[in-house]
Amino acid sequence: MKRQAAREVAVRVLREVELRGAFAEEMLGGVLPSQPIRAERALTTELVYGVLRWRGRLDWLLEQHSSLLVEDMTPWIRNILRVGAYQLCFLNRVPSHAAVDEAVKLARRYGHQGTAGLVNAVLRAVARGGKELRLPDDMDPVARLAVEYSHPTWLVARWVVRYGLEKARQILSASNQVPPVTIRVNSQAIDPGDLANRLRESGVEVAPCEYAPEGLRLNHGVAAGELAAFKEGLFQMQDEASMLVGYLTGVRPGMRALDCCAGSGIKTTHMAALMGNKGEIVATDIRLKKIRELRENCRRLGASSVRSLVADAAQALPLKGEFDTVLVDAPCSDLGVLRRHPEARWRKLEERLPELARVQVAILLNVARYVARGGALTYCTCSTESEENEAVVAKLLSEDAGFEVEDGGPFLPERARQFVDSSGYFRTLTGDGDMDGFFAVLLRRRS
Repeated sequence: MKRQAAREVAVRVLREVELRGAFAEEMLGGVLPSQPIRAERALTTELVYGVLRWRGRLDWLLEQHSSLLVEDMTPWIRNILRVGAYQLCFLNRVPSHAAVDEAVKLARRYGHQGTAGLVNAVLRAVARGGKELRLPDDMDPVARLAVEYSHPTWLVARWVVRYGLEKARQILSASNQVPPVTIRVNSQAIDPGDLANRLRESGVEVAPCEYAPEGLRLNHGVAAGELAAFKEGLFQMQDEASMLVGYLTGVRPGMRALDCCAGSGIKTTHMAALMGNKGEIVATDIRLKKIRELRENCRRLGASSVRSLVADAAQALPLKGEFDTVLVDAPCSDLGVLRRHPEARWRKLEERLPELARVQVAILLNVARYVARGGALTYCTCSTESEENEAVVAKLLSEDAGFEVEDGGPFLPERARQFVDSSGYFRTLTGDGDMDGFFAVLLRRRS
């Protein structure tokens, strides 16, 4: 019964994620506390994220053994089948008969005898050897990659055109990996080595990041936000590529900085630390909820140099004077961080990219006016797509002749300079150094 509890909870979460657009992380945060057994919480989490990552591949496999298309099934039944098939295909520790039998019980509970029969027949076929992915030899290469690595075909097609088959395969594979638990040490409060030793003493495996000096990687499964050191303000969860963006801004003590679209202040507090809390940072976001989170993070991390306000970065801001450096962490498609939010890949639409680009251009053109002569404007996204990156930068350069691209390499830690290309663009693709996919560029206003 304990195992069934985990499977049933997973099916319920997956149904909510699919039908209501809920986020898996938030849904799990609401249901996991009700599961007192640690193994059950772990299984529920594994099933939810596993199905979301491999949904496209699972659906293709299920349809090879079903008279019904997956999309024609009820949400209950298709998610029961997905959970069952995921166990059969990816979890060797779960006995096949247990996965099938518990799925049939759930099908009776959330369907009827006929749907229970369908679930039984399909999963038994998968268990008999159908779990092997046998794709047709003449299958289109893009369609093959889309099924094999469980990503939307339109996105796979874009990556194949831009990077070629093998590089696209590497990105797709990396997007299906469980991301590392990466933290940024609060250098204003503790030395990275000292924090690493403290965490090791408490039983946490720790290794230094490869490119960011204040970055540490913790072993998978660590709930970093529950550690005492987090509550004491000694670190912040942050991907290593995201940390590098903070360096790219070129902030120094005594500067006046502006962080637009600051969200919960992850990069804001990093900038404050790089400035030694000497100077001023104004952080804005259009969402009051995010500003409240930002203020709490600033309080916890001791980022006393930050002043925050709710404001739309695409409109005139209620600010006086100019800034030495401005960061625009633009709202984007988030296609570089799909491994962290696997449900997102099934919600992204190619036709939304031009719409996002229009918003990004509006923000960048508006915020550019606040950059002082000789000052820096850093534009970044966690998108892989040129419409949101190079094209947006090109629009600013065509509209405002006062800016030029500057090589941001000298501002980065030495080992990270390899991620700046000959055009001056900083770029990481998912999997590069086990980092997320980021784009950023440093623009300088002529004196």
